[in-house]
Amino acid sequence: MQTRIVGPALAALLCAPILITCSEDPDRPGGDAAAQDLASRDGPVADGPVVELGLPLDAAPKADAAKKSDTGVAPGGLYTKGNKLYLPGGKVFHGRGANIHDTRSCNACTWSKPDVAEVKRRIDELVSWGANFMRLDLESYASADGRVHYKGVLDDPAYLADVKSIIDHIGTKKGVYVLLSLWIDPTFSSLGWPTAKTIKVWEKLAQTFKDDQHVLSGSATSRSPTSTASRTPPATRR
Repeated sequence: MQTRIVGPALAALLCAPILITCSEDPDRPGGDAAAQDLASRDGPVADGPVVELGLPLDAAPKADAAKKSDTGVAPGGLYTKGNKLYLPGGKVFHGRGANIHDTRSCNACTWSKPDVAEVKRRIDELVSWGANFMRLDLESYASADGRVHYKGVLDDPAYLADVKSIIDHIGTKKGVYVLLSLWIDPTFSSLGWPTAKTIKVWEKLAQTFKDDQHVLSGSATSRSPTSTASRTPPATRR
């Protein structure tokens, strides 16, 4: 189900810093300041962009929404009303977080074996800053060109297993949601748009994560790394 969401609840996510290092860098600049800034936010920033968001199919409020699961996410998932996202209990959801790359990490980490533990470390760090929402960017390529790992979820079971392990790890964080996003994929057009071939990829991801209430699906929400054209359809831009 595709739901059109106006950006205030997601603006912090889309404008936040991108964590793309392959391994821990204790000397990275601005770490403490960024953590304090993120943790201090108690609501959405001012008006933001319009994005396309796919919510869980059963993401309507339920009578037992007050009960929490073991992960701290109430049954039923997030839902929309007007231009806002709501928690299952009826409270407006304020998303605070950043992008988290998969084990390919913006093509910086495709030249060595996948390091799932590093991705989980970044997730732990982000949550410790006070994040409750993150976008997991998935990337895959049509050919190796020297890369050690590059295939997508349809052709690389090990990669899909890694993505699932990452998603499951996020699920252990109380009250944290993740937007699963295809960022780079060989099924995209030259302008970075999803095509009919992309449907198979999303079907695989939907089948894999259909029972995970903390997982949302997002498509066409950022610029293509190979084009200046936005993946956000013109009708939904502000």
